[in-house]
Amino acid sequence: MHALVREAIYERLGAGARVRLHRRLAELLERQAADPTELAHHYLAAGERTKGLEHSVAAAEGALGQLAYEDAAAHYGRALEALGATEPPRRCDLLLALGDARARAGAAAGSREG
Repeated sequence: MHALVREAIYERLGAGARVRLHRRLAELLERQAADPTELAHHYLAAGERTKGLEHSVAAAEGALGQLAYEDAAAHYGRALEALGATEPPRRCDLLLALGDARARAGAAAGSREG
């Protein structure tokens, strides 16, 4: 299906239908041991913050393993958004990981921002 057609159909769906579709896709992809980036995207779009956080961190760690530091930083950023202001120790760990990924990506100034 062409991307424009897919986007037009997606935009016509109500918010509730989008959430249900993302949740269903995430569940199906998880059974197939899909890429954590895809899982994080669909769980976060479905409002499943805990699973979205879990898969965002996994995606970040995978990106670090491939030396894709900018991608890792983006994933850590999404993980922090999913976590919110809860769990200060975990938030601290994610902020440190985000800063490290940004520094490795060459964004030294951004490595100190939360």
